[in-house]
Amino acid sequence: MSGIIGEVGSKSGVIGVFPSLEVSAFRGSLSSSVAVNYDTYAVIAMNDEAFDIDNSYDMTTGRFTAKKAGKYFAQGQLQINVINTTQFAGIMIKKNGANQDGAYRPSVSSSGSNTSTPSCSTIFSLEIGDYLELFGGASFTSATTYGDASLLATFFSIIKI
Repeated sequence: MSGIIGEVGSKSGVIGVFPSLEVSAFRGSLSSSVAVNYDTYAVIAMNDEAFDIDNSYDMTTGRFTAKKAGKYFAQGQLQINVINTTQFAGIMIKKNGANQDGAYRPSVSSSGSNTSTPSCSTIFSLEIGDYLELFGGASFTSATTYGDASLLATFFSIIKI
């Protein structure tokens, strides 16, 4: 590639050729606490969006659906109340409803703490229509996530890389 002016797609430059940018990004958090299932993982749908560039996230279902094929970096965190250090909470990011390597992490509360904050992140290869969901679970009954959008204690973020 050479030349004084190059142009491909919608981006141009003084030197070189630049392909069209395909941005897709989402970040959401919980603005209020929600129940977490006992011994079963369930979708934790974010109800407060910081941004959703191409409207890929559905706050009703908690599902991010890819509108562009490519690699996506996904990261999630749950802050869950616990009573003692023998209890744990877990988080996972599923692709098309299935578990993925590197996208699961249990967390045990530390001594003297009343919260467990599991988090995980990984890179996914997504085709158009593939979807990602954030799941949470706990080893005890009456667990809730801590929801406060200003603190971002519980969040889910995704960006196409």
